[in-house]
Amino acid sequence: PKEFEGFRRVYKIPETGVLFTKFKQTQGIHNRKFFYVTNNGNRKELGILDHRGYNESYTVNPRPTEPPRDSLAVFTPEVSFDPLLKTKYYYTTFTVGKYQE
Repeated sequence: PKEFEGFRRVYKIPETGVLFTKFKQTQGIHNRKFFYVTNNGNRKELGILDHRGYNESYTVNPRPTEPPRDSLAVFTPEVSFDPLLKTKYYYTTFTVGKYQE
């Protein structure tokens, strides 16, 4: 169902990891915030990271600093669509987890 917090849309992703929403598709700038909600309702904001920001043994020009590998975060959110469909459905894909996982 549609849910708002102020002017922001709220999407509660189920344990399956797949969310279908009743919101209509809109275009514009994404100003996202991601939260992990504990069983007792406490919220913790998650950082948004890119997997390319980490140094590996094969990295040619290693970064002097990198994000922590053991913190829960949202990795590389992207908006995509399937151009082969008659009706273009836009969707966002991302992974929630720890880099080391």
